[in-house]
Amino acid sequence: MVNPRKESNRQYGDTTRGDGKMAVKEGFEAAVPADGQAAPVADLHWGGLKAGGPVTDKLETLQPVKAHPPSWSPAPGEGRLHFIKRVTTEGHTVVDAFLTVSAAQIGQILLTLPNAISKTGFIAGTTLAIGSAILALWTMYLLASLYLERKRSLVKSGEWYGMDGKRHEVTQYHDVIRFHMGPVVGVIAQILVALSLAGIGIAQVIACAGDAFYIDRRFSKRQYELIFGGMLMIFAFVPTFRHYRILNLVAVVGTTYTCLYILVTASLSGIKPGLATKPPASPQAFFLGSAIILQAMGAHPIALEMMDAMRDSRKYVGAYFGGWLWTALLTLPHSLAVNLAYPAIIVNDNVYGVLPLSNWMRVSVALMIVHQFVAFALYVTPLIFMFERLWGSHNARWFIRLPLRLPVALILWLLGVMLPFYGTINSLMGAIGVPTTAFVLPAIAYNWHFRSRETREAATSQPPRWLAAHGWLPCFLLNYCIIAVFSVFTVGGIFFSIQRIVQQSYSFGLFAECYQCPPKNSVTGLWG
Repeated sequence: MVNPRKESNRQYGDTTRGDGKMAVKEGFEAAVPADGQAAPVADLHWGGLKAGGPVTDKLETLQPVKAHPPSWSPAPGEGRLHFIKRVTTEGHTVVDAFLTVSAAQIGQILLTLPNAISKTGFIAGTTLAIGSAILALWTMYLLASLYLERKRSLVKSGEWYGMDGKRHEVTQYHDVIRFHMGPVVGVIAQILVALSLAGIGIAQVIACAGDAFYIDRRFSKRQYELIFGGMLMIFAFVPTFRHYRILNLVAVVGTTYTCLYILVTASLSGIKPGLATKPPASPQAFFLGSAIILQAMGAHPIALEMMDAMRDSRKYVGAYFGGWLWTALLTLPHSLAVNLAYPAIIVNDNVYGVLPLSNWMRVSVALMIVHQFVAFALYVTPLIFMFERLWGSHNARWFIRLPLRLPVALILWLLGVMLPFYGTINSLMGAIGVPTTAFVLPAIAYNWHFRSRETREAATSQPPRWLAAHGWLPCFLLNYCIIAVFSVFTVGGIFFSIQRIVQQSYSFGLFAECYQCPPKNSVTGLWG
């Protein structure tokens, strides 16, 4: 007798073998025969077989397989509880990719972005934000093209899946860079990404504490860091990027509400146009602010895990564009409004520090804390994948793999309590990782990979139409300009961020009880 659950799994292509010889795959892959070798074109199908000879180099021959459970309705033989779990947690579609990008692209950064623009100067900061957002879209296209080139090559060679016909490895940023530029550059990319992801994870701990402090000053920021750091440990156990659907939706609602609340509050308090002429306070302030602005526009280090989670990864660039547009339209208006309404934002890393306390603010803080929980998981999960590979637990059973994630989360918790310098930590991690991983390395790898005519002719993605009329040369020239400009931001941002952390460590000390807090009232027991 046929088990309906197993039959459903085989029918909908979750890589379970049905006949012992062939396993259906997700995305644009060949079905892998039992011997683990790549299949001919006849096995590349959209619900049926195509005639043909050997696999070609063109992506068009690698068509998406239609055999997948429907996203929003039960599959044949699927139980009700399993369906509810799948619909609320598992996401493989373009909409899910859009939600993930929107949730990951901007989070706690939107609370310190007004301060960043104030540090760089209103005009310079606005110009940098718009320019880097446009260039981030371009470099994401480059990175997606490199991902597809690697995926096509591994599918053809039979290495994309294991011998059991299942996908065991999650593609990460450094995997793609290593594939195209060699192991040395791949290791450098991995270190940069790890530092950047770790810094963002630390920032979530600090941000949760700072947000809670501004609506309830009975506890110090350090006490809140201890509380929320422990709560964030739970989110280290979310298995993969395919389990974030409902979390991403809640996170996007939180950032949308918060940006609108801040925009309205700043507008009602009175816009002062004269503040738009403020220059950068100092070279240090300019580079600290620019690092945060670039971080707000570059979520590239976790992009490839998102692509891997999609059924058809070729559609990721479109999903990224939607998420990019959404976050850009949300974050820039509120940041500019705060700068024109509250001059004191220059000395406060967190925008809640200059906004009047109200019930609207309390709702915003609650939603942002939820978003920061999601962001912690989104950014720490790729970091955890790296360490799982390092100590050999990446392919282990879940009850072995998930507990081994705790050391990584605990270290981030400790560092968040030890270095509670919210804006400066954001600046340092942004300077270390974002200009290099989001702008410099994709441009270098793209120019290097497509340096020969053969690779350009066989490319899975040709240059966009607005550049194609002039061949590949404009792409290469644009990439060289990106490399030069953002290398300057990398060096300047790292130097001034380290300088600032040293200054703040002397001023506030490590494990500071309440960074940027007013003195504690001895009568009420409240801070400020």
